[in-house]
Amino acid sequence: MICDDLELRLYDEDCRRALLGTAPMPEDVADHVAGCSACRKTWAEAARDTVRLTRDLQLAPPPSLVRRAAAVALQPPARPLLGWYDLGVAVTAGAVLVVVATLVPGADPLWQSAAFWTGAAGGFAASVIDRSLLLPSLGLRS
Repeated sequence: MICDDLELRLYDEDCRRALLGTAPMPEDVADHVAGCSACRKTWAEAARDTVRLTRDLQLAPPPSLVRRAAAVALQPPARPLLGWYDLGVAVTAGAVLVVVATLVPGADPLWQSAAFWTGAAGGFAASVIDRSLLLPSLGLRS
């Protein structure tokens, strides 16, 4: 190992655990650090920074966020996932893609079938996202 290799090894998982003190220093790193004072200093600085960052970044979420998240998680869904509206949007989107696929020269029935199901899936996804995510986030019920 050379000094440049140590710089790269500091980001490997086995070295990260060793820097935190939860695992032994990897053998190749230990052999190099034992004979290189510059890398010994680099290792000590990295260990100090890793421990400090790990400690400093462990922040608890604000209590108001915890309460809001718990309230949202306990709410029943605004509406069923699949309703007549979603089904209508999906069939309409599928039909539109079938018409588009028919206009493509040389389109066979398999292509049209794939277009229908792709359009239906896209239309269903769009209606669910629109009605289940967008409206409640605006304070509206579907």
